[in-house]
Amino acid sequence: MNEIQFRLINEESDKDIMRTVLLSERNYYKYKQKLAKKLEKIQKEKNDTNVWLEVQTIKNRMSHIFSVGKKNQRPIYKNE
Repeated sequence: MNEIQFRLINEESDKDIMRTVLLSERNYYKYKQKLAKKLEKIQKEKNDTNVWLEVQTIKNRMSHIFSVGKKNQRPIYKNE
């Protein structure tokens, strides 16, 4: 499958890849589909990780802003 992936990245045609790797058309498309699912799974995991990191960053920033704002808060006195 690594050979197929390498050749797909280099934009070789499906027929050339089948001929070079010595696969039947059926098996080639089966491997190509497995490869697509594998890459889709990896991409999804990366996206989930990125979203988690972004959420954690935003939480940390908001927490910092809140704590700084709370420290700088002055009491309000009413003049009567």
